[in-house]
Amino acid sequence: MFKHIVQVDDIYYHLKKAQEYRISQVLALEAKLKNSEEAKGKHFQAMSVAYKHNQENLQVIAKLRKENQELQASHKNEVNEIQASHKSKVKQLCLLHKEELKSMEKKSRDSAIL
Repeated sequence: MFKHIVQVDDIYYHLKKAQEYRISQVLALEAKLKNSEEAKGKHFQAMSVAYKHNQENLQVIAKLRKENQELQASHKNEVNEIQASHKSKVKQLCLLHKEELKSMEKKSRDSAIL
């Protein structure tokens, strides 16, 4: 009878230890789950901030592209104006040079006749 009582006490002790171990495992899993949920929350917050920064960067890029296009158009207009001005000046110089050549030829003919 005494041996039977000891065995029951041993079984009760082992069951109690197993129960405590399972409880500690459940508590550890709950803590792990809580940490996981906190990590998910932090990850979601980080992703939200990253998305917001990405949107801001896209807006800045769009603004810079627009400014770049405007500057390119302005530069193209300036280049066209300068080219047109140079063309006009070159034509004027060519006409002036032709007139000078004609004048010099006429003087040369006149002096050859004399």
